[in-house]
Amino acid sequence: MESLAGLPLNFPALTSEIINANLPALFIVSAGFDPSKELQEHADKTIGRDNFKELSMGGNQNDLALEMLKEAAKKGQWLCLKNLHLVVSFLNQLEQEFRALPDRSDKFRLFLTTESHPKFPSILLDGCFKISYEAPPGIKQNLTRIVSAQSSDFSTGDQGKLQFALCYFHALIQERRNYIPQGWTKSYEFNYGDFRAGTNLVIEVTQQSNISWNMLYGLMQDTVYGGRIDNEVDLDMLRVLLLEYFHPEVLAGKRAVFNGLAISSPAEIQKNLPALDNPLIYGLPFSIDRTVQRLNSNELVNNLKIVTSADA
Repeated sequence: MESLAGLPLNFPALTSEIINANLPALFIVSAGFDPSKELQEHADKTIGRDNFKELSMGGNQNDLALEMLKEAAKKGQWLCLKNLHLVVSFLNQLEQEFRALPDRSDKFRLFLTTESHPKFPSILLDGCFKISYEAPPGIKQNLTRIVSAQSSDFSTGDQGKLQFALCYFHALIQERRNYIPQGWTKSYEFNYGDFRAGTNLVIEVTQQSNISWNMLYGLMQDTVYGGRIDNEVDLDMLRVLLLEYFHPEVLAGKRAVFNGLAISSPAEIQKNLPALDNPLIYGLPFSIDRTVQRLNSNELVNNLKIVTSADA
């Protein structure tokens, strides 16, 4: 299996060199990670938004999926069918219908997404180009992937600087999930869609004559990221992090983002981030690793006890 996890995902290479009309691309995703937003952005630039179709499976969508498949193949569109793990009983039919398509344009592309499932049909699995899609391990790799997908000049202008602050902030809140329950009390599905919504907000506030920081805080907290949070302690932490990285002094270069470096030095920040995460980056005590290891060990022991008691 090819794996692109941990690397900037090269959608142009996937769509122009690797994938053809006879080979679907199957993204095997971790819970909370969805490549469809990035795929849609690439499709907008390549074939136009009107020629990219997507459908989330589940809820009796099988017949509609087959209709969209035939139409996309005939018209040369790109089709993305998401969450196939919810409809594993339908997948053999999907594979058969794909192979039997009578009219298939050379421009046609089929993309599929699924979480790992023990009953996923091997025939469909073997007939796809498989890509493992998950968050890169560590804040340095996570930030590199986000930044590489952007076209901004991060070192100049209020918009570019705030955009880099958003990249750093997004990577940081994702990686804090590795330190539950101290980083967050639970795992939240902060994803690329949230980042794009944050990007649109940054563009909007920086186009005003004076940046409305209260509007930026309010929408980031209540809608973009805070909309996923259902715990008051975590919401308080989100407020603290927003004030830390979205602040007039940060924009002016008077407050460091990392290791004494301001957001006007994005390349230096990326270069100096450690390859292995240090909990201090997240504002957490260095001893937090031991706490996480202890919790994971206790969970493993409890699971073994459950399995042992079931066998007895």
